[in-house]
Amino acid sequence: MRTPNLDGQGVLLTRHYNQAAPCSPGRACLYTGTYQMTDRVVGNGMPLDHRFDTVALAARRAGYRPTLFGYTDQGIDPRSATGGRPAAVDLRGDRAGFRGRTAAHRPFSWPRTDRQEPWIEWLRGLGYDLRDFFGGLSTEPERPAEHGVTAFLTDRVLEWLRGRNAPWLAHVSYLRPHDPYAAAGRWSTAYSFDAIRDPVSPPERPIPPTGRLAEQRAASDDELREIRARYFGTVSHVDEELGRLFSGLKELGMWDDTCIVVTSDQGEQSHKYAHRGIVMT
Repeated sequence: MRTPNLDGQGVLLTRHYNQAAPCSPGRACLYTGTYQMTDRVVGNGMPLDHRFDTVALAARRAGYRPTLFGYTDQGIDPRSATGGRPAAVDLRGDRAGFRGRTAAHRPFSWPRTDRQEPWIEWLRGLGYDLRDFFGGLSTEPERPAEHGVTAFLTDRVLEWLRGRNAPWLAHVSYLRPHDPYAAAGRWSTAYSFDAIRDPVSPPERPIPPTGRLAEQRAASDDELREIRARYFGTVSHVDEELGRLFSGLKELGMWDDTCIVVTSDQGEQSHKYAHRGIVMT
């Protein structure tokens, strides 16, 4: 798997481990610096008790306005919600201290309660006939990579950065390489299916496919290799978009005083990256 923008600069922390899976518990641990047994977020969308401090709340105290691009899968504590039950279960908006990007762009978030996502609306404006967010994800190979959900998010962040004239903190949460395993445009064929090999496991204890890879394993190892090749394509696409974000920071004169942390949740078992980035200046 090729990730030149991440591999070519910075420091790699090889002994940094996520504390929990799946997505929401993993992020709760990342945001709070706690173990799952402490924060007690054990499933996607479960509320994070408002008594916990988070990296975003700490940034607020330091004078930043933490802004979220993407999604967190983090439910809010119902005791701090306003507006009734929908506000408590909606995964968009203010989560763990991060405020979803609004105004010209509505919160670009995990669409469990809103099928009219900005990315889909933008694609429709380009002439694509798409029903909903998940339909757009599954058909990404049919459109140029520049029209993919990964590139769209980078575009929105760069637009926002051009308007910054004060210290800022952005949580840039790329959805990919999340399923469905359909890389955008040229990235859908960036890796040869035939070149993908199964993970090496101890002969006395073979490691079977697990999670969604197992669910999508229809009949043969060839089909599983095809899924992995597309997964690798989505990872390399995110890396390319991070490179574009890095270039944008340099063009804006922000590179030298920006701290960039790229972290992840659990990914799909042993795959290399499932990017969930935090960018801070």
